[in-house]
Amino acid sequence: DLLSSAEESDGSSESRIQTLTSILTEPRDRFGPKASSVKERSIYALARNYCQAEDYQQVVDLLTGSTCASFFTNVTKAKCAKVVRAVLE
Repeated sequence: DLLSSAEESDGSSESRIQTLTSILTEPRDRFGPKASSVKERSIYALARNYCQAEDYQQVVDLLTGSTCASFFTNVTKAKCAKVVRAVLE
């Protein structure tokens, strides 16, 4: 699957970031249990990639910008808080 290939990829950080971002911004706006889980894992993987690149402003933009906005809008407040806490730790 797309998420697994992005996480395991030995390719460039930029290509992983583009793949993970495309998962979060996919146009169909799927938010079932499996889709939410995949998007949550994508957020964690994106945050890891930005941290490895020492691009901490991108982590802030990830959490506050449009990339994760639809995900945060469509999950419970508890799930949103869990994701934000995990990324900031």
